[in-house]
Amino acid sequence: MSNIIAFIKPLAVTITHDEGMWVAACDALFLATEAETFEALTARVWELAPDMIEANDLSLDPKSLRFDFQYTQSADDHRLTM
Repeated sequence: MSNIIAFIKPLAVTITHDEGMWVAACDALFLATEAETFEALTARVWELAPDMIEANDLSLDPKSLRFDFQYTQSADDHRLTM
């Protein structure tokens, strides 16, 4: 019997910040959501992921999920948050 743990490739979650709201989108899960803080947003993605897997009949194990949260900030974005 093997004790190998299989990890799936991290799923990309694109994060943007617009007009005071944080927005996340994960094409692989057909997921889009928003929250008032970055921390609340990532928690919301983790909360919704199992439901999105089931709703879209995806062959992913929710217990093996890994996310690559990708947030790119431009100079204009930086000035808006100061």
